[in-house]
Amino acid sequence: MRILKAKDRKDLESPKSYLFTIARNLAIDSIRYVKVKGAVPLAESGIESVLDGRANPREAFERNQERDILSDAIETLPERCREIFTMRKINDMSQSEIAKKLGISVNTVTAQISIGVRKCTAYVDEYLGSEKE
Repeated sequence: MRILKAKDRKDLESPKSYLFTIARNLAIDSIRYVKVKGAVPLAESGIESVLDGRANPREAFERNQERDILSDAIETLPERCREIFTMRKINDMSQSEIAKKLGISVNTVTAQISIGVRKCTAYVDEYLGSEKE
């Protein structure tokens, strides 16, 4: 929902940065939840918004929708690209750490991240375009 709302705003200078900030914040929220509760988040059960004391149901719904859109976008990436993209954008690993872990060059990591950003952005743009129709 944040992405949908932000598209209509003129002051949003970097949609890609905004998208990845949302993704990062959602990932951090999930990690915090696991640390505090000591269990796996209830996102899979569909009742997270009912039990989430931090947000009202509308905010929880919007957060879940954003997570779903981003998750769908990431799932469309080729396997290797998705792995590298997730390591960088979700797990916040440096490009050199990723390169070392996977036994590939930093240039390959950089290229795969660029491809991931482009494809995820195109997915979100297409999704937003289809929402208006």
